[in-house]
Amino acid sequence: GLADYRYFPEPDLPPVELTDARMERCCEAMGELPWERRARYEALGLPVDDVLLLADAKATGDYFDAVLAEGADAKAAANWIMGDIMGYMKVEKKAIDELALTPPVLAELLTLIAEGTVSGKIAKELLPELLEKGGSPRALVDERGLGMVSD
Repeated sequence: GLADYRYFPEPDLPPVELTDARMERCCEAMGELPWERRARYEALGLPVDDVLLLADAKATGDYFDAVLAEGADAKAAANWIMGDIMGYMKVEKKAIDELALTPPVLAELLTLIAEGTVSGKIAKELLPELLEKGGSPRALVDERGLGMVSD
Protein backbone atom coordinates (compact mmCIF):
# COMPACT_ATOMS: atom_id res chain seq x y z
CA GLY A 1 0.00 0.00 0.00
CA LEU A 2 0.89 3.64 0.35
CA ALA A 3 2.89 3.00 3.51
CA ASP A 4 5.47 1.14 1.41
CA TYR A 5 6.37 4.32 -0.45
CA ARG A 6 8.66 6.28 1.79
CA TYR A 7 10.29 9.43 0.59
CA PHE A 8 13.59 10.51 2.02
CA PRO A 9 15.06 13.93 1.42
CA GLU A 10 18.21 13.89 -0.70
CA PRO A 11 20.86 15.74 1.30
CA ASP A 12 22.87 16.74 -1.80
CA LEU A 13 19.95 18.40 -3.60
CA PRO A 14 18.59 21.72 -2.47
CA PRO A 15 14.80 21.97 -2.28
CA VAL A 16 13.09 23.43 -5.34
CA GLU A 17 11.07 26.51 -4.57
CA LEU A 18 8.71 27.68 -7.29
CA THR A 19 7.48 31.20 -6.81
CA ASP A 20 4.44 32.56 -8.61
CA ALA A 21 6.72 34.91 -10.55
CA ARG A 22 8.91 32.02 -11.71
CA MET A 23 5.88 29.97 -12.75
CA GLU A 24 4.55 32.96 -14.69
CA ARG A 25 7.89 33.41 -16.50
CA CYS A 26 7.93 29.70 -17.42
CA CYS A 27 4.38 29.89 -18.79
CA GLU A 28 5.25 32.97 -20.86
CA ALA A 29 8.37 31.28 -22.24
CA MET A 30 6.29 28.31 -23.44
CA GLY A 31 4.25 30.49 -25.75
CA GLU A 32 0.84 29.56 -27.08
CA LEU A 33 -0.10 25.94 -26.50
CA PRO A 34 -1.79 23.83 -29.21
CA TRP A 35 -5.20 23.79 -27.51
CA GLU A 36 -5.09 27.57 -27.09
CA ARG A 37 -4.24 27.94 -30.77
CA ARG A 38 -7.09 25.54 -31.68
CA ALA A 39 -9.57 27.66 -29.73
CA ARG A 40 -8.33 30.81 -31.46
CA TYR A 41 -8.66 29.22 -34.92
CA GLU A 42 -12.13 27.85 -34.10
CA ALA A 43 -13.17 31.39 -33.16
CA LEU A 44 -12.14 32.45 -36.69
CA GLY A 45 -14.75 30.03 -38.06
CA LEU A 46 -12.30 27.61 -39.68
CA PRO A 47 -13.34 24.00 -40.39
CA VAL A 48 -12.30 21.46 -37.73
CA ASP A 49 -9.83 19.65 -40.02
CA ASP A 50 -8.07 22.92 -40.82
CA VAL A 51 -8.03 23.92 -37.15
CA LEU A 52 -6.40 20.65 -36.13
CA LEU A 53 -3.69 20.72 -38.77
CA LEU A 54 -2.88 24.41 -38.37
CA ALA A 55 -2.79 24.20 -34.57
CA ASP A 56 -0.83 20.96 -34.30
CA ALA A 57 1.78 21.68 -37.00
CA LYS A 58 3.58 24.60 -35.37
CA ALA A 59 5.43 25.82 -38.47
CA THR A 60 2.23 25.77 -40.53
CA GLY A 61 0.31 27.56 -37.79
CA ASP A 62 3.05 30.17 -37.50
CA TYR A 63 2.93 30.70 -41.28
CA PHE A 64 -0.86 31.05 -41.16
CA ASP A 65 -0.61 33.56 -38.29
CA ALA A 66 1.97 35.57 -40.25
CA VAL A 67 -0.37 35.69 -43.28
CA LEU A 68 -3.19 36.93 -41.03
CA ALA A 69 -0.87 39.54 -39.51
CA GLU A 70 -0.45 40.93 -43.04
CA GLY A 71 -4.21 41.51 -43.18
CA ALA A 72 -5.40 38.47 -45.15
CA ASP A 73 -8.82 36.89 -44.60
CA ALA A 74 -8.54 33.85 -42.30
CA LYS A 75 -10.77 31.52 -44.31
CA ALA A 76 -9.13 32.40 -47.62
CA ALA A 77 -5.65 31.98 -46.13
CA ALA A 78 -6.55 28.61 -44.60
CA ASN A 79 -8.07 27.40 -47.89
CA TRP A 80 -4.97 28.30 -49.88
CA ILE A 81 -2.56 26.88 -47.31
CA MET A 82 -4.53 23.65 -46.80
CA GLY A 83 -5.14 23.16 -50.52
CA ASP A 84 -2.70 24.25 -53.19
CA ILE A 85 0.22 25.12 -50.94
CA MET A 86 0.12 21.87 -48.93
CA GLY A 87 -0.29 19.94 -52.18
CA TYR A 88 2.83 21.60 -53.58
CA MET A 89 4.75 20.89 -50.38
CA LYS A 90 3.79 17.22 -50.51
CA VAL A 91 4.84 16.80 -54.15
CA GLU A 92 8.08 18.78 -53.77
CA LYS A 93 8.81 17.37 -50.30
CA LYS A 94 9.35 20.84 -48.87
CA ALA A 95 8.55 22.28 -45.48
CA ILE A 96 6.47 25.43 -45.30
CA ASP A 97 9.43 27.49 -44.13
CA GLU A 98 11.39 26.46 -47.24
CA LEU A 99 8.92 28.05 -49.65
CA ALA A 100 9.76 31.19 -51.62
CA LEU A 101 6.10 32.12 -51.06
CA THR A 102 6.48 34.07 -47.83
CA PRO A 103 3.48 35.08 -45.71
CA PRO A 104 3.52 38.69 -47.02
CA VAL A 105 3.53 37.40 -50.61
CA LEU A 106 0.56 35.08 -49.97
CA ALA A 107 -1.27 37.90 -48.18
CA GLU A 108 -0.68 40.16 -51.19
CA LEU A 109 -2.04 37.49 -53.54
CA LEU A 110 -5.14 37.04 -51.37
CA THR A 111 -5.61 40.82 -51.28
CA LEU A 112 -5.54 40.95 -55.09
CA ILE A 113 -8.31 38.34 -55.18
CA ALA A 114 -10.35 40.13 -52.49
CA GLU A 115 -10.01 43.47 -54.32
CA GLY A 116 -11.18 41.86 -57.54
CA THR A 117 -7.89 42.69 -59.27
CA VAL A 118 -7.46 39.03 -60.25
CA SER A 119 -9.72 36.00 -60.20
CA GLY A 120 -9.00 32.91 -58.14
CA LYS A 121 -8.20 31.11 -61.39
CA ILE A 122 -5.55 33.66 -62.39
CA ALA A 123 -4.11 33.57 -58.86
CA LYS A 124 -3.78 29.78 -59.09
CA GLU A 125 -1.92 30.21 -62.39
CA LEU A 126 0.54 32.56 -60.65
CA LEU A 127 0.97 30.33 -57.61
CA PRO A 128 3.58 27.87 -58.98
CA GLU A 129 5.95 30.70 -59.88
CA LEU A 130 5.39 32.40 -56.54
CA LEU A 131 6.04 29.13 -54.71
CA GLU A 132 9.32 28.63 -56.59
CA LYS A 133 10.64 32.18 -56.93
CA GLY A 134 8.62 34.42 -54.63
CA GLY A 135 8.31 38.02 -55.75
CA SER A 136 5.39 40.39 -55.88
CA PRO A 137 2.06 39.04 -57.13
CA ARG A 138 0.96 42.57 -58.05
CA ALA A 139 4.11 43.05 -60.16
CA LEU A 140 3.48 39.71 -61.92
CA VAL A 141 -0.12 40.68 -62.66
CA ASP A 142 0.95 44.07 -64.04
CA GLU A 143 3.85 42.59 -66.02
CA ARG A 144 1.62 39.99 -67.68
CA GLY A 145 -1.46 42.17 -68.02
CA LEU A 146 -3.58 39.70 -66.05
CA GLY A 147 -5.64 42.19 -64.06
CA MET A 148 -9.41 42.11 -64.50
CA VAL A 149 -10.90 45.00 -66.41
CA SER A 150 -13.90 46.70 -64.84
CA ASP A 151 -16.45 48.74 -66.74
